[in-house]
Amino acid sequence: MENISIIVSFELTLDPFSIPPGAKYPIFLFGIFIYVFGAFCNLTLLLLIILTQSLHKPIYLILFSLPLNDFVGITSMLPKVLSNIVTETNNTYYPLCVLQGFLLHMYGGGVLFILAAMAFDRYIAICMPLRYNALMTPRVVMTIVALVWGFDFLLICTLFSLQGRNYRCRSNILNVFCDNPSLVKLACGNTIVNNLFGLFTTAMMQIISVSIQVFSYVKILMTCLVTSRSDAKSKAINTCVAQLVIFIIYEFVGSFTILSHRFSNVNANLQKIMGMLIFLVPPLLNPIVYGLNSVTVSLSSGYHPQSNGQTERKVKEVGCFLRTFCYGHQDSWNQFLDWAEYVQNSLQHPSTGLTPFQCMLCYQPPLFPWSGEPSDVPAIDHWFRESERVWDAAHHQLQTFDELKHPLTSQARGSGCPPGT
Repeated sequence: MENISIIVSFELTLDPFSIPPGAKYPIFLFGIFIYVFGAFCNLTLLLLIILTQSLHKPIYLILFSLPLNDFVGITSMLPKVLSNIVTETNNTYYPLCVLQGFLLHMYGGGVLFILAAMAFDRYIAICMPLRYNALMTPRVVMTIVALVWGFDFLLICTLFSLQGRNYRCRSNILNVFCDNPSLVKLACGNTIVNNLFGLFTTAMMQIISVSIQVFSYVKILMTCLVTSRSDAKSKAINTCVAQLVIFIIYEFVGSFTILSHRFSNVNANLQKIMGMLIFLVPPLLNPIVYGLNSVTVSLSSGYHPQSNGQTERKVKEVGCFLRTFCYGHQDSWNQFLDWAEYVQNSLQHPSTGLTPFQCMLCYQPPLFPWSGEPSDVPAIDHWFRESERVWDAAHHQLQTFDELKHPLTSQARGSGCPPGT
């Protein structure tokens, strides 16, 4: 009799929505529109990141996981639900149900870990901008992505492997799609291990994700409060607020769905709708927030600080400074590049209020400990005096360039360099 029960329960029945007569096709068409829009936006963002060379940067290597995860989530849930609505059939098979539940839980954990990785990337970019490229190398980024997917896969695999501990004596899934709590309710044995590990998995994901995001956003907020640049402050806030809104919505809906399985007096249709929103809201909002509303996706010249031209502007300023500096040392300019580098690394950055030396080394190294007295070694004495002369010349040229930079920028946005260079 036990074997017969197992064979019979191999085919499962999903709990359908209570749909009024005549509303079946409008709901189906609306659902198809949502799915097509979400899938199109996420696939477009994926292709944009793959095909656009300028987007092959650390933040977009992490961001690539987000639309991929969203596409898996919405595709694993919505087409099956819409198919059951329009065909009025609610049957599925246990292996397919487990596969759907596995993919949906992978999606849920992926959202938490990917948002945490993106928050950490924003923390490095905003709080340590001059060290960003040194810290977020391709190897580090790939390690972060591997940890996101690997840890998510390990937790969900362990969670679903516990499904084989108990026999199934029921065949009704109390939801419109399959998930781990619904599958656990099919068992007729003791499921306390499944429930405890499910809660442990949820708590572990939440603790890791929330801790990283709280730390990152607190640090970002502190940096924004101390910076004097309004454009940098508004850019940082705009970048983080949208991500926080999506995270809060996801947390609210997800927490309601998880807790609703622990109480029997929750309205069935409300539970189903809230459960579906987990797999609908992020895939629909994320492409808009991180794709259409991304300041870095839209290319611009180096003279537009409201976009992402800060790096281009800095490279051009350094090039113009070197040309100005070398103009007066055309026969020996290569001997004094170290001093030119020292000058640039000693400039105070307006967005951080610190010099590159202070950001990278945590202190400002002195030029050289020289009292001005002549040395007993003529070569050393000559080197010190020549270095002092070059330092003064570089400082003077830098001030000259800074005075000429702003008028030239407003008059002609071509080279931006002083005349005669």
